[in-house]
Amino acid sequence: MSIISSVPIGGSRSASANKTSVTFQESWLVTTSSPTITAPFIIANLPLYVGDYIHGYKISSTSLSEGADPVSWVFAITYGKDDEEVDNPLTEPWEWSINFEQYQLTCEFDVHRKPVLNSAKDFFDEPLIIDNSRPVLTGKKTFSSFPWALSNQIVDCVNSDNFQGCASETLKCERLSGSPNRQRVNNQSVIYYDVTVELSFKREKHNREILSKGYRELKNNKLVQIMEGGTAVTQPVLLTQAGLKLPVGGNPHFQKFEVFRKTSFGGAFS
Repeated sequence: MSIISSVPIGGSRSASANKTSVTFQESWLVTTSSPTITAPFIIANLPLYVGDYIHGYKISSTSLSEGADPVSWVFAITYGKDDEEVDNPLTEPWEWSINFEQYQLTCEFDVHRKPVLNSAKDFFDEPLIIDNSRPVLTGKKTFSSFPWALSNQIVDCVNSDNFQGCASETLKCERLSGSPNRQRVNNQSVIYYDVTVELSFKREKHNREILSKGYRELKNNKLVQIMEGGTAVTQPVLLTQAGLKLPVGGNPHFQKFEVFRKTSFGGAFS
């Protein structure tokens, strides 16, 4: 017994909008040499897509004269990869993790915003350097291509909004990287990009404050060399907000500079 002929007489192909799977529904007119041939044998010898899985079939009609050969069969077959459906990675949201990294911090002032000075109210010859740690948020997401627009928007920028529980300007995008990832989707080879971003946290904010100090002071709108005992100072001296030499016991002045652009992280990672 054998298959004499097999002809497709109709069908459809559909793919789920949120899945990477595809399902085929086809009808075949099959002529066999014997009525005793089995349906699984017929289906196994049809030229279906290689690697797909049969999910069901229905014999919708047969044409058989009693005691006569050959036999015509009409099969309605459903097959595909429904049982191997996986979520489309492009629809998955950002996934965030956190770790702490160590670094060395040069201290100009302490946690009470007091300048780090020696007992003579002068700066130390060697600055105070301490071991410190900071949280780093790592985000991962899959894109259909490398997200150049996103990288231009956030790399070397600080957050303008509250993000992941972190206040404005406390997060800075240190790096963004992407690597290609080839996958099989709907019997086709597709390249995705697995993208990783790192956001470093700084409690004192990245657009930092620094102590106002220098070798000259501002008098009558002119810069004048600061003198000590008739000699020009050889180390920077703390200054007031007006740019004058800070009196002993006076409150130091801190200046803030916005050296990093601000952008909405909530919008960028939505």
